[in-house]
Amino acid sequence: SRDESFSLVVAEAMVLGIPVMSTRCTGPVELLKNGEAGYLAENSTEGIKCGLKAILTQPEVYHRLVLAAKESMGCFDVKKQINIIEQMIDEKKHA
Repeated sequence: SRDESFSLVVAEAMVLGIPVMSTRCTGPVELLKNGEAGYLAENSTEGIKCGLKAILTQPEVYHRLVLAAKESMGCFDVKKQINIIEQMIDEKKHA
């Protein structure tokens, strides 16, 4: 994609703990925390080819992406997000 709003496929992969690679565009950049939670490839044939090659041939890249996907699952946990919001409200009350 050249531009996306909310990338549901990226979010679904993250929830399932699947390593994610996307092109660098609005939407996935935010979900993947600018490359910390997934691989962001340049939006070109060569960029996608390089990203896939890195993931498939470099075990450390693959394992980093698996770990990042699993760690990112928490941002989709409704109970966890409600707790964070409640904490923020409590902090504002006591400030």
